[in-house]
Amino acid sequence: MKKFNLLLFGLLCSLSVSAQNPYLPLWEHVPDGEPRVFEDPDNPGKFRAYIIGSHDVAFTQYCGPDIRMWSAPVEDLSQWRDEGPIFTYYVNGQWDTMFAPDLVEVKDRVTGKKTYWLYPHSRGWQRVAMVCRGDRPNGPFTPVNLTADGTKCVPGSIIDFDPSVFVENITDKKDKDYDKGFRAYVFYGFQHSTAVELDQNTMFSKREGTEPIDPFIPASSADGRLLDKVGSEYKALYEGQNPLDFNFFEASSIRQVGNKYVMVFSGYSGKEYGIGNTNSALRYAFGDSPLGPWRSGGVLVDSRGVVTNEDGSWHPSRLNGTKSPWLRAARCASLATTRLPRTTNGRPSPATATNIRVPK
Repeated sequence: MKKFNLLLFGLLCSLSVSAQNPYLPLWEHVPDGEPRVFEDPDNPGKFRAYIIGSHDVAFTQYCGPDIRMWSAPVEDLSQWRDEGPIFTYYVNGQWDTMFAPDLVEVKDRVTGKKTYWLYPHSRGWQRVAMVCRGDRPNGPFTPVNLTADGTKCVPGSIIDFDPSVFVENITDKKDKDYDKGFRAYVFYGFQHSTAVELDQNTMFSKREGTEPIDPFIPASSADGRLLDKVGSEYKALYEGQNPLDFNFFEASSIRQVGNKYVMVFSGYSGKEYGIGNTNSALRYAFGDSPLGPWRSGGVLVDSRGVVTNEDGSWHPSRLNGTKSPWLRAARCASLATTRLPRTTNGRPSPATATNIRVPK
């Protein structure tokens, strides 16, 4: 699962906003948050930032039975509104547990109608690939790829662990997909990364005439070994890029930033700055298209609060070594926004989440 929020990465890379940390109430427990910006369906012309996440409601295990959403006007990220549970699924006398979700918007070029596709990451048996459709960002959502009895996904449902979906809007009239208006891609995997171009009509199956890229982002173990099948060919990397530089673990999340594409994911980090490895860190890669080729960007943030010394070396802050109840509290409550400054070549710089207001 996405072990902590993506720090409003996509939103804060493109907007100048005011926000304060923690940005949600301390009683709320929404890990795995995906930030999205959509037009407010109740106030046309106005936009809101939406956080879509799983919902920690049990002390002994991750997540819970619902996908939770909060939203705020993009001009004031201190005014968050609880949109409630936007999706649950009950079958055969029990509720499915929902892990890290995603939500995307598709607009019909002819009618202008907006459709919202929810990828809830159900953990129900044979329902991990469930995909849902709705007419508003906050639902209601209806599954579109389940059998008539609602117990399992239909054949062709290919999506797996921690899905991240990217919608590429097409504006070039010469493009083969101009009439359709978009292409869609999904990225997923746990200790193994896969990328697939989606059928625009189903949004849950592979597009005809394409093949999955598998493996996609190289996955590594804590001790630095590649986890993908021996002899795997990494077709989505830049020539000469070392597969061991990525350390993919889970939690894919892709955004476009300028003319580049940035993939953020949980990955083993720590040895680069002289401490033990953890997968509770966010790393990133950047590429020229949704399917690459990709270069490793390194570490964005380490949940242990790594701090830079005056001589340029690193050390962990007081968060390092704390006991599991505090780590759980951090997962559940201390959700934070942070601005990610970009270097002269356009790449984001490492950042530290704080408990202060994010500057404009």
